[in-house]
Amino acid sequence: MEPEVEQRFERIEALLQDATERDDKRWARQELLWAQQEQRWAQQEKRWARQEKRMAKIDQRMDQIDQRMVQIDQRMAKAETQLQATRRVVESSMKIVLRLGARIDRLAKTQEAFLRSLHNGRNGKNGHNGSKRGS
Repeated sequence: MEPEVEQRFERIEALLQDATERDDKRWARQELLWAQQEQRWAQQEKRWARQEKRMAKIDQRMDQIDQRMVQIDQRMAKAETQLQATRRVVESSMKIVLRLGARIDRLAKTQEAFLRSLHNGRNGKNGHNGSKRGS
């Protein structure tokens, strides 16, 4: 072969060798990037799995809290009805006390009138004939 052709051939071979080496390096870098990306995905999936477990626990806690709230509402309703019953008892008792007070007032007036009538029945005297002993 002629020296020019041989030099040109060697240059082409060198360029092809460089291109092949660069291409191999690019593929190696790309495969490394893909491997890293796979690792990141695997880590992300683990994080998602942990997050889902946490969310399931939170949902379970929320369900328990909801059940407790229902129980609390039931207790509050029962307490409210008991409080209303107590209020009615107190109101009835107050009415009875007022009626008893009115009866006591009437009884006191009647008693005073009775005592006055007893006192007045003797013409204002205390029941003695008015004479002193020994006179």
